[in-house]
Amino acid sequence: MKKLTLSVTSSQRNPEIEKLILLIDKELKELAQKNAQHFAKSDNPKAEDASLDPYTNDIRTGYEALQAKVLHKLQPATHFPEASIDADHLKEKDKQLDIEIRKNEDQNKKDEYELGNFRPSSIKGRLRLTVLLTLILTIGETIFNAISFSVLGENLLFSLFLSLTISVAALVLAHFSAFLFKSAKSTVHKWLIAFVTLLIVSALFSALAVFRANYLEYHQVHISPVYFFIFNIFSFS
Repeated sequence: MKKLTLSVTSSQRNPEIEKLILLIDKELKELAQKNAQHFAKSDNPKAEDASLDPYTNDIRTGYEALQAKVLHKLQPATHFPEASIDADHLKEKDKQLDIEIRKNEDQNKKDEYELGNFRPSSIKGRLRLTVLLTLILTIGETIFNAISFSVLGENLLFSLFLSLTISVAALVLAHFSAFLFKSAKSTVHKWLIAFVTLLIVSALFSALAVFRANYLEYHQVHISPVYFFIFNIFSFS
C-alpha cells in the first residue's frame, strides 16, 4: 500500500489538515479490518492469486483520495494541474469499484437463491437417518427371508445364514452399481449399468417374492408375489 507522503515547506502546523488525516486514516483502518474479516470467511486471498489489487483497491483508493484532499488544501489547485488529473482518476476508480461491488452483491444474491435452504451441517444427520433405515430394512428382510426359506425344508440356522448373505449382497450391489453409474462417462454406459443391475435384482427379488408368497400361502394367507417384488425394488432403489 502506498504511503501518504507530503512535503510541507511552511513551519506552521495546520490543525484542520491534521484532523482530516487522522479521521480518514482511522476510518480506512477500520474498513481494512472489516474487509479482512469478510475475505477470511471465503478463504481469500487465495495462495495462487497473482495480485492483491481486488482486496486492497478500496483502501489504496481511500489514501490516494486523502492525498489529493491534503494537496488541495495546502496549495491552490490552479498551481497543480496534476492534482485535478489525479482527482479525475480517483473518481473513475470509484466508479469501477462501485460497479464491481454491485456485481458481487448481485452474484451473492443469485448464489443464495440457488442454494435455498441448503445447510451443509444437515448432511451428517441425513446420513445417520439413512443408515438407520437401511439397518432396520436389512434386519427385517433377513428375518422374513429366513422364515420363508423354511419351505425348502432346511433348518432355521441355514435359512438365516442364506438370508443374511442375500441381504448383504443386495446392499453391496446397490452401492456398487450407484458408484459405477456416477462414474460412467457416457449416457449409453449409464443406461447399460442400470439395465444390467435391474436385470440381476429382478431375478433375485422375483425368486424371493415367490418364496415369501409360498410361505404365506402355506399359512392360509394369499398375497401376490408382485407386491413383494415391488417392495424389494423400491427398497433397493
